[in-house]
Amino acid sequence: MAAAPKLVLSEEKIWEKSGFGHRDMGLLQSLSIPGTYQEKITHLGNSLKNLTYLKSLDLSRNSLVCLEGIEYLTLLENLNLYYNNISSLTEVFRLHQLTELKDVDLRLNPVAKNEPDYRLFLVYIIPRLRQLDNRLVRESERKASLSHFSMEETFESKQISSNSLKNKAERDRHSRTKYIDSPTKKCSVMDAEDEAVLTLIAKCQLDLSKPPGIISASKKDCAVPEFHNLQGQARHVLSSVQTSVSNQENSSIMSEKINHLILENKALQNLAEQEQQYNIRINGLMLELNNTLQEMDTLKQQLSKSLEENNSLKSRLLNMEQDTKQGDSSAVLTVQINELQNSNQELSSEVDNLKEHLEHYAKIQELTEMLQESHSSLISTNEHLLQELTQTHIRHKAEVEQLHWSYKELKKTMSQFPLSNSDVSSG
Repeated sequence: MAAAPKLVLSEEKIWEKSGFGHRDMGLLQSLSIPGTYQEKITHLGNSLKNLTYLKSLDLSRNSLVCLEGIEYLTLLENLNLYYNNISSLTEVFRLHQLTELKDVDLRLNPVAKNEPDYRLFLVYIIPRLRQLDNRLVRESERKASLSHFSMEETFESKQISSNSLKNKAERDRHSRTKYIDSPTKKCSVMDAEDEAVLTLIAKCQLDLSKPPGIISASKKDCAVPEFHNLQGQARHVLSSVQTSVSNQENSSIMSEKINHLILENKALQNLAEQEQQYNIRINGLMLELNNTLQEMDTLKQQLSKSLEENNSLKSRLLNMEQDTKQGDSSAVLTVQINELQNSNQELSSEVDNLKEHLEHYAKIQELTEMLQESHSSLISTNEHLLQELTQTHIRHKAEVEQLHWSYKELKKTMSQFPLSNSDVSSG
Protein backbone atom coordinates (compact mmCIF):
# COMPACT_ATOMS: atom_id res chain seq x y z
CA MET A 1 0.00 0.00 0.00
CA ALA A 2 1.41 3.43 -0.96
CA ALA A 3 2.46 5.71 1.90
CA ALA A 4 0.34 8.78 2.61
CA PRO A 5 1.82 11.96 1.06
CA LYS A 6 3.65 14.31 3.41
CA LEU A 7 1.71 17.57 3.84
CA VAL A 8 3.40 20.29 5.91
CA LEU A 9 1.29 23.09 7.38
CA SER A 10 2.17 26.45 5.77
CA GLU A 11 1.71 30.06 6.81
CA GLU A 12 -0.39 30.64 3.69
CA LYS A 13 -2.85 28.02 4.95
CA ILE A 14 -3.01 29.79 8.32
CA TRP A 15 -3.66 33.14 6.59
CA GLU A 16 -6.45 31.54 4.59
CA LYS A 17 -8.16 29.97 7.63
CA SER A 18 -7.69 32.85 10.08
CA GLY A 19 -8.19 35.85 7.80
CA PHE A 20 -5.16 37.57 9.37
CA GLY A 21 -2.38 39.08 7.29
CA HIS A 22 1.31 38.36 7.71
CA ARG A 23 1.88 41.40 9.92
CA ASP A 24 -1.06 40.58 12.20
CA MET A 25 -0.16 36.89 12.72
CA GLY A 26 1.35 37.63 16.13
CA LEU A 27 -2.04 38.87 17.42
CA LEU A 28 -3.91 35.66 16.57
CA GLN A 29 -5.26 33.91 19.71
CA SER A 30 -7.46 31.14 18.26
CA LEU A 31 -6.88 28.92 15.21
CA SER A 32 -8.92 26.00 13.81
CA ILE A 33 -7.70 23.92 10.84
CA PRO A 34 -9.52 20.55 10.96
CA GLY A 35 -8.62 18.00 8.31
CA THR A 36 -10.79 17.21 5.31
CA TYR A 37 -11.18 14.13 3.18
CA GLN A 38 -9.04 15.63 0.41
CA GLU A 39 -6.38 17.30 2.58
CA LYS A 40 -4.85 16.14 5.87
CA ILE A 41 -1.82 17.74 7.55
CA THR A 42 1.01 15.38 8.57
CA HIS A 43 3.70 17.81 9.82
CA LEU A 44 3.72 21.32 11.35
CA GLY A 45 7.08 22.57 10.11
CA ASN A 46 7.85 26.16 11.16
CA SER A 47 4.38 27.50 10.36
CA LEU A 48 3.55 28.24 14.04
CA LYS A 49 6.74 30.14 14.78
CA ASN A 50 5.14 33.61 14.67
CA LEU A 51 1.92 32.70 16.57
CA THR A 52 3.36 33.74 19.92
CA TYR A 53 -0.02 34.81 21.42
CA LEU A 54 -2.04 31.76 20.31
CA LYS A 55 -4.13 30.29 23.15
CA SER A 56 -6.41 27.80 21.35
CA LEU A 57 -5.44 25.43 18.51
CA ASP A 58 -7.69 22.88 16.76
CA LEU A 59 -5.94 20.43 14.39
CA SER A 60 -8.43 17.60 14.78
CA ARG A 61 -9.14 14.99 12.08
CA ASN A 62 -5.75 15.41 10.38
CA SER A 63 -2.93 12.85 10.00
CA LEU A 64 -0.26 14.41 12.22
CA VAL A 65 2.58 11.99 12.96
CA CYS A 66 4.98 14.55 14.45
CA LEU A 67 4.49 17.51 16.82
CA GLU A 68 7.81 19.18 16.04
CA GLY A 69 7.16 22.92 15.77
CA ILE A 70 4.46 23.12 18.46
CA GLU A 71 7.04 24.27 21.03
CA TYR A 72 6.71 27.85 19.72
CA LEU A 73 3.21 28.18 21.25
CA THR A 74 4.35 29.00 24.78
CA LEU A 75 1.01 30.61 25.76
CA LEU A 76 -1.22 27.84 24.40
CA GLU A 77 -4.01 26.75 26.78
CA ASN A 78 -6.32 24.54 24.65
CA LEU A 79 -5.03 21.94 22.18
CA ASN A 80 -7.34 19.67 20.14
CA LEU A 81 -5.53 16.82 18.32
CA TYR A 82 -8.55 14.52 18.16
CA TYR A 83 -8.29 11.74 15.52
CA ASN A 84 -4.68 12.15 14.34
CA ASN A 85 -1.81 9.67 13.99
CA ILE A 86 0.43 10.45 17.00
CA SER A 87 1.85 7.05 17.95
CA SER A 88 4.68 7.53 20.47
CA LEU A 89 5.29 9.17 23.84
CA THR A 90 8.35 10.80 22.25
CA GLU A 91 6.06 13.13 20.31
CA VAL A 92 3.72 13.62 23.29
CA PHE A 93 6.74 14.65 25.38
CA ARG A 94 7.12 17.78 23.23
CA LEU A 95 4.04 19.18 25.03
CA HIS A 96 5.97 19.54 28.30
CA GLN A 97 7.38 22.85 26.99
CA LEU A 98 3.85 24.31 26.82
CA THR A 99 3.56 25.23 30.49
CA GLU A 100 0.19 27.00 30.15
CA LEU A 101 -1.70 23.99 28.72
CA LYS A 102 -4.98 23.28 30.53
CA ASP A 103 -7.08 21.25 28.05
CA VAL A 104 -5.68 18.57 25.69
CA ASP A 105 -7.61 16.14 23.48
CA LEU A 106 -5.65 13.19 21.99
CA ARG A 107 -8.50 10.75 21.56
CA LEU A 108 -8.37 8.31 18.62
CA ASN A 109 -4.59 8.63 18.36
CA PRO A 110 -2.53 5.38 18.44
CA VAL A 111 -0.60 6.56 21.50
CA ALA A 112 -3.80 6.77 23.58
CA LYS A 113 -4.59 3.13 22.75
CA ASN A 114 -1.15 1.50 22.74
CA GLU A 115 0.59 3.19 25.71
CA PRO A 116 -0.82 1.99 29.09
CA ASP A 117 0.69 4.93 31.04
CA TYR A 118 -0.26 7.58 28.46
CA ARG A 119 -2.74 9.49 30.67
CA LEU A 120 -0.53 9.43 33.79
CA PHE A 121 2.43 10.52 31.64
CA LEU A 122 0.59 13.58 30.29
CA VAL A 123 -0.61 14.54 33.78
CA TYR A 124 2.99 14.23 34.99
CA ILE A 125 4.66 16.38 32.28
CA ILE A 126 1.94 19.10 32.15
CA PRO A 127 1.44 20.35 35.76
CA ARG A 128 -1.38 22.79 34.92
CA LEU A 129 -3.47 20.30 32.95
CA ARG A 130 -7.13 20.41 34.01
CA GLN A 131 -8.86 18.32 31.34
CA LEU A 132 -7.53 15.46 29.20
CA ASP A 133 -9.51 13.70 26.46
CA ASN A 134 -12.74 15.41 27.56
CA ARG A 135 -12.31 14.14 31.15
CA LEU A 136 -11.36 16.22 34.19
CA VAL A 137 -7.96 15.44 35.74
CA ARG A 138 -8.51 14.29 39.34
CA GLU A 139 -6.16 14.99 42.22
CA SER A 140 -5.74 11.26 42.75
CA GLU A 141 -4.39 10.98 39.19
CA ARG A 142 -1.79 13.65 39.92
CA LYS A 143 -0.64 11.76 43.03
CA ALA A 144 -0.59 8.48 41.11
CA SER A 145 1.47 10.04 38.29
CA LEU A 146 3.99 11.44 40.77
CA SER A 147 4.34 8.12 42.61
CA HIS A 148 4.49 6.17 39.34
CA PHE A 149 7.11 8.19 37.50
CA SER A 150 9.28 8.81 40.57
CA MET A 151 10.01 5.04 40.56
CA GLU A 152 11.21 5.02 36.94
CA GLU A 153 13.77 6.80 34.84
CA THR A 154 12.42 9.91 33.22
CA PHE A 155 11.40 9.70 29.63
CA GLU A 156 14.01 12.25 28.62
CA SER A 157 16.91 10.29 30.20
CA LYS A 158 15.80 7.17 28.35
CA GLN A 159 15.82 9.10 25.08
CA ILE A 160 19.29 10.50 25.80
CA SER A 161 20.75 7.07 26.63
CA SER A 162 19.19 5.55 23.50
CA ASN A 163 20.52 8.35 21.29
CA SER A 164 23.99 8.10 22.85
CA LEU A 165 24.15 4.39 21.96
CA LYS A 166 23.10 5.15 18.38
CA ASN A 167 25.64 7.98 18.10
CA LYS A 168 28.37 5.73 19.47
CA ALA A 169 27.61 3.10 16.84
CA GLU A 170 27.65 5.76 14.10
CA ARG A 171 31.00 7.10 15.36
CA ASP A 172 32.48 3.59 15.34
CA ARG A 173 31.32 2.97 11.78
CA HIS A 174 32.58 6.40 10.70
CA SER A 175 35.99 5.82 12.30
CA ARG A 176 36.32 2.44 10.59
CA THR A 177 35.44 3.93 7.20
CA LYS A 178 37.86 6.79 7.79
CA TYR A 179 40.70 4.45 8.58
CA ILE A 180 40.07 2.41 5.45
CA ASP A 181 39.78 5.44 3.15
CA SER A 182 42.93 7.17 4.46
CA PRO A 183 46.13 5.79 2.78
CA THR A 184 48.43 7.43 5.36
CA LYS A 185 47.03 5.55 8.41
CA LYS A 186 47.35 1.92 9.41
CA CYS A 187 44.67 -0.14 11.14
CA SER A 188 43.63 -3.74 11.54
CA VAL A 189 41.98 -3.80 8.08
CA MET A 190 45.04 -2.41 6.22
CA ASP A 191 47.05 -5.63 6.36
CA ALA A 192 49.03 -7.70 3.86
CA GLU A 193 46.12 -7.84 1.41
CA ASP A 194 46.02 -4.04 1.07
CA GLU A 195 49.77 -3.91 0.58
CA ALA A 196 49.47 -6.62 -2.07
CA VAL A 197 46.91 -4.53 -3.96
CA LEU A 198 49.18 -1.49 -3.84
CA THR A 199 52.10 -3.62 -5.00
CA LEU A 200 50.09 -4.96 -7.93
CA ILE A 201 49.03 -1.45 -8.97
CA ALA A 202 52.51 0.03 -8.53
CA LYS A 203 54.16 -2.85 -10.38
CA CYS A 204 53.37 -1.36 -13.77
CA GLN A 205 52.62 2.24 -12.65
CA LEU A 206 49.22 2.09 -14.36
CA ASP A 207 47.21 5.22 -15.12
CA LEU A 208 43.89 4.14 -13.54
CA SER A 209 42.12 7.28 -14.69
CA LYS A 210 42.16 5.87 -18.25
CA PRO A 211 39.91 3.05 -19.49
CA PRO A 212 41.25 -0.54 -19.72
CA GLY A 213 43.62 -1.12 -22.66
CA ILE A 214 45.29 2.37 -22.47
CA ILE A 215 48.67 2.11 -20.75
CA SER A 216 51.29 4.71 -19.97
CA ALA A 217 53.86 5.02 -22.74
CA SER A 218 56.73 4.98 -20.25
CA LYS A 219 56.05 1.32 -19.37
CA LYS A 220 56.03 -0.68 -22.57
CA ASP A 221 56.97 -3.91 -20.81
CA CYS A 222 53.58 -3.99 -19.08
CA ALA A 223 51.16 -5.39 -21.68
CA VAL A 224 47.36 -5.08 -21.78
CA PRO A 225 46.58 -8.75 -20.90
CA GLU A 226 48.78 -8.49 -17.81
CA PHE A 227 46.89 -5.34 -16.79
CA HIS A 228 43.57 -7.22 -16.93
CA ASN A 229 45.02 -10.05 -14.75
CA LEU A 230 46.36 -7.57 -12.21
CA GLN A 231 43.08 -5.67 -12.20
CA GLY A 232 41.12 -8.89 -11.54
CA GLN A 233 43.42 -9.83 -8.67
CA ALA A 234 43.07 -6.35 -7.17
CA ARG A 235 39.27 -6.50 -7.35
CA HIS A 236 39.27 -9.94 -5.70
CA VAL A 237 41.47 -8.74 -2.83
CA LEU A 238 39.42 -5.54 -2.36
CA SER A 239 36.14 -7.51 -2.23
CA SER A 240 37.68 -9.77 0.44
CA VAL A 241 38.71 -6.70 2.47
CA GLN A 242 35.21 -5.20 2.19
CA THR A 243 33.66 -8.52 3.36
CA SER A 244 36.02 -8.55 6.36
CA VAL A 245 35.17 -4.96 7.25
CA SER A 246 31.41 -5.62 7.06
CA ASN A 247 31.82 -8.73 9.26
CA GLN A 248 33.75 -6.74 11.86
CA GLU A 249 31.07 -4.02 11.84
CA ASN A 250 28.33 -6.62 12.33
CA SER A 251 30.28 -8.17 15.23
CA SER A 252 30.73 -4.80 16.95
CA ILE A 253 27.04 -3.91 16.49
CA MET A 254 26.01 -7.29 17.93
CA SER A 255 28.28 -6.81 20.94
CA GLU A 256 26.77 -3.34 21.53
CA LYS A 257 23.25 -4.79 21.36
CA ILE A 258 24.17 -7.55 23.82
CA ASN A 259 25.64 -5.00 26.26
CA HIS A 260 22.48 -2.90 25.90
CA LEU A 261 20.32 -5.94 26.65
CA ILE A 262 22.41 -6.72 29.75
CA LEU A 263 21.87 -3.16 31.02
CA GLU A 264 18.12 -3.41 30.40
CA ASN A 265 18.03 -6.75 32.23
CA LYS A 266 19.68 -5.11 35.27
CA ALA A 267 17.15 -2.29 35.12
CA LEU A 268 14.30 -4.83 35.09
CA GLN A 269 15.80 -6.58 38.12
CA ASN A 270 15.90 -3.24 39.95
CA LEU A 271 12.25 -2.68 39.05
CA ALA A 272 11.37 -6.09 40.47
CA GLU A 273 13.17 -5.25 43.73
CA GLN A 274 11.34 -1.93 43.96
CA GLU A 275 8.07 -3.72 43.39
CA GLN A 276 8.79 -6.09 46.30
CA GLN A 277 9.61 -3.13 48.54
CA TYR A 278 6.34 -1.39 47.62
CA ASN A 279 4.39 -4.59 48.31
CA ILE A 280 5.92 -4.74 51.79
CA ARG A 281 5.06 -1.09 52.35
CA ILE A 282 1.47 -1.64 51.18
CA ASN A 283 1.05 -4.57 53.59
CA GLY A 284 2.28 -2.40 56.46
CA LEU A 285 -0.14 0.38 55.54
CA MET A 286 -3.01 -2.09 55.42
CA LEU A 287 -2.18 -3.35 58.92
CA GLU A 288 -2.05 0.24 60.24
CA LEU A 289 -5.36 0.95 58.53
CA ASN A 290 -7.05 -2.03 60.18
CA ASN A 291 -5.70 -1.08 63.61
CA THR A 292 -6.90 2.50 63.19
CA LEU A 293 -10.38 1.35 62.20
CA GLN A 294 -10.59 -0.87 65.27
CA GLU A 295 -9.51 2.00 67.55
CA MET A 296 -12.13 4.25 65.95
CA ASP A 297 -14.88 1.71 66.65
CA THR A 298 -13.77 1.45 70.29
CA LEU A 299 -13.75 5.23 70.73
CA LYS A 300 -17.20 5.53 69.16
CA GLN A 301 -18.56 2.99 71.67
CA GLN A 302 -16.95 4.84 74.59
CA LEU A 303 -18.37 8.14 73.36
CA SER A 304 -21.89 6.74 73.07
CA LYS A 305 -21.68 5.35 76.62
CA SER A 306 -20.41 8.67 78.00
CA LEU A 307 -23.22 10.55 76.28
CA GLU A 308 -25.80 8.20 77.76
CA GLU A 309 -24.34 8.65 81.26
CA ASN A 310 -24.26 12.40 80.80
CA ASN A 311 -27.91 12.48 79.76
CA SER A 312 -28.95 10.35 82.74
CA LEU A 313 -27.01 12.60 85.15
CA LYS A 314 -28.57 15.71 83.65
CA SER A 315 -32.05 14.24 84.11
CA ARG A 316 -31.25 13.33 87.76
CA LEU A 317 -29.90 16.82 88.40
CA LEU A 318 -33.04 18.41 87.00
CA ASN A 319 -35.23 16.16 89.12
CA MET A 320 -33.27 16.99 92.23
CA GLU A 321 -33.41 20.73 91.52
CA GLN A 322 -37.16 20.47 91.12
CA ASP A 323 -37.42 18.57 94.41
CA THR A 324 -35.38 21.18 96.20
CA LYS A 325 -37.57 23.94 94.86
CA GLN A 326 -40.72 22.16 96.02
CA GLY A 327 -39.45 21.20 99.45
CA ASP A 328 -37.39 22.91 102.04
CA SER A 329 -33.75 23.33 101.12
CA SER A 330 -31.49 21.21 103.25
CA ALA A 331 -27.79 20.86 103.57
CA VAL A 332 -27.87 17.23 102.42
CA LEU A 333 -29.63 18.12 99.18
CA THR A 334 -27.19 20.99 98.62
CA VAL A 335 -24.22 18.67 99.01
CA GLN A 336 -25.76 16.14 96.64
CA ILE A 337 -26.48 18.87 94.12
CA ASN A 338 -22.91 20.12 94.35
CA GLU A 339 -21.58 16.60 93.89
CA LEU A 340 -23.85 16.07 90.92
CA GLN A 341 -22.76 19.38 89.42
CA ASN A 342 -19.12 18.46 89.88
CA SER A 343 -19.68 15.07 88.32
CA ASN A 344 -21.60 16.76 85.51
CA GLN A 345 -18.68 19.10 84.89
CA GLU A 346 -16.27 16.18 84.87
CA LEU A 347 -18.48 14.33 82.44
CA SER A 348 -18.72 17.46 80.27
CA SER A 349 -14.94 17.77 80.16
CA GLU A 350 -14.72 14.05 79.38
CA VAL A 351 -17.25 14.50 76.57
CA ASP A 352 -15.20 17.39 75.19
CA ASN A 353 -12.09 15.24 75.27
CA LEU A 354 -13.94 12.45 73.53
CA LYS A 355 -15.17 14.87 70.87
CA GLU A 356 -11.59 15.97 70.25
CA HIS A 357 -10.60 12.32 69.95
CA LEU A 358 -13.47 11.76 67.54
CA GLU A 359 -12.35 14.69 65.38
CA HIS A 360 -8.82 13.31 65.46
CA TYR A 361 -9.99 9.92 64.34
CA ALA A 362 -12.18 11.52 61.66
CA LYS A 363 -8.97 12.95 60.26
CA ILE A 364 -7.42 9.52 60.55
CA GLN A 365 -10.36 8.11 58.60
CA GLU A 366 -9.74 10.65 55.82
CA LEU A 367 -6.11 9.59 55.83
CA THR A 368 -7.14 5.93 55.58
CA GLU A 369 -9.34 6.74 52.60
CA MET A 370 -6.41 8.45 50.93
CA LEU A 371 -4.23 5.45 51.75
CA GLN A 372 -6.83 3.13 50.23
CA GLU A 373 -6.92 5.21 47.07
CA SER A 374 -3.11 5.28 46.97
CA HIS A 375 -3.12 1.54 47.54
CA SER A 376 -5.44 0.95 44.59
CA SER A 377 -3.25 3.14 42.37
CA LEU A 378 -0.14 1.29 43.56
CA ILE A 379 -1.81 -2.04 42.78
CA SER A 380 -2.66 -0.89 39.25
CA THR A 381 0.89 0.43 38.85
CA ASN A 382 2.31 -2.89 40.03
CA GLU A 383 0.11 -4.74 37.57
CA HIS A 384 1.36 -2.52 34.76
CA LEU A 385 4.93 -3.09 35.89
CA LEU A 386 4.41 -6.85 35.97
CA GLN A 387 2.92 -6.84 32.49
CA GLU A 388 5.70 -4.64 31.19
CA LEU A 389 8.30 -6.84 32.90
CA THR A 390 6.82 -9.97 31.34
CA GLN A 391 6.59 -8.42 27.88
CA THR A 392 10.12 -7.02 28.11
CA HIS A 393 11.44 -10.37 29.29
CA ILE A 394 9.79 -12.16 26.36
CA ARG A 395 11.05 -9.52 23.93
CA HIS A 396 14.58 -9.70 25.35
CA LYS A 397 14.56 -13.46 25.18
CA ALA A 398 13.53 -13.33 21.53
CA GLU A 399 16.18 -10.69 20.78
CA VAL A 400 18.89 -12.74 22.48
CA GLU A 401 17.87 -15.84 20.51
CA GLN A 402 17.91 -13.75 17.32
CA LEU A 403 21.37 -12.42 18.20
CA HIS A 404 22.67 -15.93 18.86
CA TRP A 405 21.28 -17.10 15.52
CA SER A 406 22.80 -14.08 13.74
CA TYR A 407 26.13 -14.72 15.43
CA LYS A 408 26.10 -18.37 14.31
CA GLU A 409 25.23 -17.34 10.77
CA LEU A 410 28.04 -14.78 10.87
CA LYS A 411 30.51 -17.45 11.97
CA LYS A 412 29.33 -19.71 9.14
CA THR A 413 29.77 -16.86 6.65
CA MET A 414 33.23 -16.01 7.94
CA SER A 415 34.24 -19.67 7.79
CA GLN A 416 33.19 -19.79 4.12
CA PHE A 417 35.42 -16.78 3.29
CA PRO A 418 38.70 -17.30 5.18
CA LEU A 419 41.36 -14.60 4.67
CA SER A 420 45.03 -15.45 4.80
CA ASN A 421 48.36 -14.30 3.31
CA SER A 422 48.67 -17.56 1.41
CA ASP A 423 45.69 -16.62 -0.75
CA VAL A 424 47.31 -13.38 -1.75
CA SER A 425 50.69 -14.94 -2.53
CA SER A 426 49.11 -17.75 -4.55
CA GLY A 427 47.08 -15.18 -6.55
